[in-house]
Amino acid sequence: MLISYRRAQTGIVLRVKLLNSSVSTGAGLQGLTSASSGLVISTIANNEATPTVYTVAGSTIESITALGTYATPTATKCRFKEVSSNHPGIYEIQLADARFAVSNAKSLIVSISGATNCAETDVLIPLTDVDPYDAAKGGMTNLDAAITSRMATYTQPTGFLAAAFPAAIADESLIIAATTSIMTRLGAPVGASVSADIAAIASQSWTVLAVPEVIDRPAAGTTTYTAEMFLYDQAGNMHAPDAAPTVTLTNTAGTDRSGRLGSTTGTLVATGHYKWVYTNTFTDALEQLHWQFSVTEATITRVMGQQSVVVGDRTGYSLAPTGLDEIPVTMPTSVAATFREMIIATWAYDYQKSVYDPVAQTLTTYAANGSTVLTTAPATIVSGVETKGKAV
Repeated sequence: MLISYRRAQTGIVLRVKLLNSSVSTGAGLQGLTSASSGLVISTIANNEATPTVYTVAGSTIESITALGTYATPTATKCRFKEVSSNHPGIYEIQLADARFAVSNAKSLIVSISGATNCAETDVLIPLTDVDPYDAAKGGMTNLDAAITSRMATYTQPTGFLAAAFPAAIADESLIIAATTSIMTRLGAPVGASVSADIAAIASQSWTVLAVPEVIDRPAAGTTTYTAEMFLYDQAGNMHAPDAAPTVTLTNTAGTDRSGRLGSTTGTLVATGHYKWVYTNTFTDALEQLHWQFSVTEATITRVMGQQSVVVGDRTGYSLAPTGLDEIPVTMPTSVAATFREMIIATWAYDYQKSVYDPVAQTLTTYAANGSTVLTTAPATIVSGVETKGKAV
């Protein structure tokens, strides 16, 4: 716990959290007083060899009359009191001002221990030359004087405010040469000028492709799939390229499959929106396809890729040996209402407790504990013929 104060600051009110060592929940310890048996409050600065200790046993811990208001403790004593039940484990400690004014000390440690169920607690208080609570000058008393004395002896350079710049350029060729050198380092513009290149960059767009990842080959005939491209400018508006984008379609061996497309040039749907129609035939090979799209914007051509895979009619799939084990086997608590519950109830009818009552002419089924009734159904046995009605 770190609370920073200026060294020799007076009237300091400390508030610390004391934990209850008898529980593992991290709860605060409540109910301590300045008279709690065994309570010890010890303080030591970083450059002190021995601590200053206050104890209940030595009658050097006294109470606080007004919480939040510093009152100088009696000589050789400190003050201690619980703050509020609304802040469990928070206690206020008031030490003599001298404990914060140890010469050249950089920190003060306050340790609380000894009381019943009180976890040992250490509070480290940095002591600084700068006052973090002084918004005007940070507690630096000489700051204003130092600035004032330096400004008093400041002399403005002669002619500083009267300086005049020439109306005409002394040697224009030097400026031209410097500009030429800069342009040489930048390199020749791609377009008509550097400004044209900047405008081209500003007008470039970003692209979204929508390509089917899986193409399911039909068992017969043909089906169609659509691939789409969406172009946006920097503001997110639909953006028209220099020309309609194109695509090439190949398999992993590099064999051209573009013949499956209605056209390798995208069909314009709306500004910045193009599509291609892929025709899927039942005789097509089962293979991976590579789509390579090309679009030119502001004379700059970009190439983007996507992949699809052609699969069969999805036959040949089978359930894993333990696949059905993923179905929950929780027993229904009444008449089965779902297919899963119906399967479980059928098993339970054969393998869990059920009782036929010939007097009441009922058949009762029970949960796994053998006592909780799940269902009751009317049942009779007449001339060896068993008849069971609907369970409820």
